[in-house]
Amino acid sequence: MRGDRAPRVPPSGVRILRTAPAELLPASAKLVWIEDWQLDKNEQGSYLGTAAIAVRTGLSQRQVQDLLALLDRLGLYDHVQAAGRDHRVPTLPDEFLVQRWIPDEELVGFRDRFAAYLRSRLNGAA
Repeated sequence: MRGDRAPRVPPSGVRILRTAPAELLPASAKLVWIEDWQLDKNEQGSYLGTAAIAVRTGLSQRQVQDLLALLDRLGLYDHVQAAGRDHRVPTLPDEFLVQRWIPDEELVGFRDRFAAYLRSRLNGAA
């Protein structure tokens, strides 16, 4: 857990995340992460608990807990303390924090590099 927060992921970063192969990052995990990303509007990140995410996504609380654990393991969340609580900050590795529109032809390369990143995290590399 960091004292400062990770930078806000730009919309192009969200496009990169969505391209991840489902066997590495299931659609339900993307849905949870994007829900948090939509709420990440200030220094405190996302404040929603598992029950609220479950209601907003149609998933069970247990599914949300498991998906949050997966997203953490993949390094796709940072955490900050705010108002005495742990808040999630959706994040991506720096190379995927692209501040410009990415054309589809170029998105394929980002997808492949992001998939390699996810694979390495799943195989235990940090």
